[in-house]
Amino acid sequence: MIKKYLRLFLIIFLLTISACSTFIKEEDANRITLKYQEGEYILLADLTRNNITLPKNMAVKLLVETSSDWVKIYAYDSKEELLKSTRVLLLYLFDSDFPDEKFNQEFFDSEMNKLVKPRKR
Repeated sequence: MIKKYLRLFLIIFLLTISACSTFIKEEDANRITLKYQEGEYILLADLTRNNITLPKNMAVKLLVETSSDWVKIYAYDSKEELLKSTRVLLLYLFDSDFPDEKFNQEFFDSEMNKLVKPRKR
């Protein structure tokens, strides 16, 4: 009888752990934050959201936000301070946007390369 309950508990525990897995690991989130929040980037096309436009070729800084099932990248004028800046959503990817619904650095970088390029100083 105890083995039956122990087996049932183990099954429920394993299902709970597998259901709680996140698509982006903490080390991946830290890596993209360090990579994209450092330095400045140049917009490759006009970026318009909610009646706010950041024009093509504008120097911008980026802000990275991650969750258990999405990644958001915001852009703002590099001349502005982060806390006073008007941030515009540049990229919003869900786990379902990634191959196999798993975070993939190469895929993420290729999506970012369509929108911005590093600013050369």
